[in-house]
This record gives sequence, C-alpha cells and structure tokens, in this order.
Amino acid sequence: MTINQPFQYILKLCLLTTILNGLTINIATAEVQTFGQAGRHGVDGRPGRNGISASEQKIRASQQLQTVDLTGTDGEAGESATSGEHASGCQQPKKAANVCGVKGGNGGNGGDGGNGGKGGNVTLYFDSLSQLKNVVLRNGGGRAGSGGNGGQAGDGCNCTQPRWTVNYCTWAFMAQRLNVANATWTEVERKLFRCSGDAFYDEKENRPKPHPPDANYRYGWKYIGLSQQKTFTCDNGESGNRGRKGADGQPGRYGQVSLVQGNDIPKEQISYSDRISLLSNKTISLLKNNWLEKTGLRSLLGTASDVRDTYRLLQDVAIAVNYTPFIKR
Repeated sequence: MTINQPFQYILKLCLLTTILNGLTINIATAEVQTFGQAGRHGVDGRPGRNGISASEQKIRASQQLQTVDLTGTDGEAGESATSGEHASGCQQPKKAANVCGVKGGNGGNGGDGGNGGKGGNVTLYFDSLSQLKNVVLRNGGGRAGSGGNGGQAGDGCNCTQPRWTVNYCTWAFMAQRLNVANATWTEVERKLFRCSGDAFYDEKENRPKPHPPDANYRYGWKYIGLSQQKTFTCDNGESGNRGRKGADGQPGRYGQVSLVQGNDIPKEQISYSDRISLLSNKTISLLKNNWLEKTGLRSLLGTASDVRDTYRLLQDVAIAVNYTPFIKR
C-alpha cells in the first residue's frame, strides 16, 4: 500500500490494526499466577468433657473399718484434629508468566482437655481420735484430660520445572489490493507471537490465524523470525500451618474435710433479744461454732486415704452472760 491510495482504504487498515492488537501476547507483565486447587483446612478436634464432681457426704467414724470414695471423675481427653488437605490439580502450566503453586491446607487445632471433677466435701463425726484410723477416705479431684493433637499441614503444589524460556517471533501482517492488476503485498504492521524459534515448524504450526478477506483486500502473515526470548520461573506452593495441640485441662481439687467431735454440729446462738424487764438477773447462754484450720489429716486417717492434709476442726465457744441492770443512785 502507498500513501497515494484512497483515504478510505487507509482507514480500513487502521481499523484492522486495532482488531489485531487483541491477538498479540503481552510479555511485559511481571504478574505471578497461581496454579492448582488449594488444600482445605483440617477440622478442629472436639474439646473433652469435664469430669463430674463428687457430692458432699457426712460420715460417722466407729470401731468398724469403712472405705469412702468421693473422688471426682477424670476429664475427657480432647479430640485430635484432622490434617489439612494437600493441594490438588498441581499440573504446572507452561504459561508465558511467572507461576506459583497454591498453598496446602492448615491442620485443625486439637480440642482442649476437660477439667477433672472436684472431690466431695466430707463432714466426719467421731468420739475419739483413734476412730479416725478406721476411716479410709479418698476425696481427691479427677485427673485432667490431655489436649488433642493438632492436625498435620497439607503440602502445597510443587513445580516440575523451576525455569523455562519462551520464544517470541515477529510476524508481518500483509495486505494486497483486490481488483488491481499486479498488486503487491504491503506490510501493515508487525506483531509478536509465541513460537518455537524453528522457522520451518513455526511456518507450519504456529502461523497466526488468518483474517478473512473483504471486498477490497486479502490479508496474510509473513514470518520474519525469532525476535525475543523471555525466561519465566515457578515457585513451590507453601505447606499449610500445623494445627496447635489442645490445652490440657485442670485437675480437680480435693474436697474439704471437716472433723466434728460428737454427734452433731451445735446450733449457733450468737445473739439474744427480749424485753428489758425480763432480762433482770437472767443468765444468757451464747454459742459460737469456731472452725480451726489445722494440718496433719493424713496422719489421722487410715493409711490408704487420699486427702488434702489440711482440715477444719470444730471448736465450740460457749459464753454465759448474766444481765444485771444498772441502778443510778
């Protein structure tokens, strides 16, 4: 085509050039594309149930041997989590772009262990300290449940080829006038297309798609040759994160032991009220239950007992008050 050709044909070729821009490959991009299907995350483990606390109980010591078990039950172990899935569909593409494999799934977190149940509180009545040796008492707390294991991490997609080179060849887009005797082929523009770099092979297998002719022109492509080479890379996908181990539960605490010498706990009387006229020369008895914190319980009970060494001992404090009215002289 020469500059003297009709202006309408020049406009037609400009329009055709715009269409061809969509057929070329952009090789300047630095975007990293991922490949594969990311692995799904593992499922968290179920937490263990807490142990059952023992109920409170009253015991009467005697000359007969007796065993009382008020131990709390153990907490359940936490359930282990499932592992994260490996990434799938990891066929590495040979794109004209840098690629990276997708990530594997994270392992689930292990379930927390259950807490041990509490030991039962005990009120132990006795007449003499020697009777306590006949009582084997166990009121420890239940053991803590262990935390479940975290799930394994899934593997990401790995590369089969860490580096590769893509060739780009130049093709000239040509146009020839129709209905003009001995019209020559005129180069409109040049474009880059992906190719092998082997002229014979590219002419046969990698020729760009032909553009259909119109009323005024026929079109074609002319192979120019290898023009550019670009190297691309592949990075392996990361593995997921391993799930954490569940926290162990807390052991149950010992129940409290209260020792009472006698058959019952006296009813407290720490206050008294009446009309003043009825209080004259009257003796008022008050009673306060005083609990002493002591140690050495394990030496008082039977040898197979499992108790906390501290205990409470009831000590009654009785006060007699004689009310005498004050007479002003």
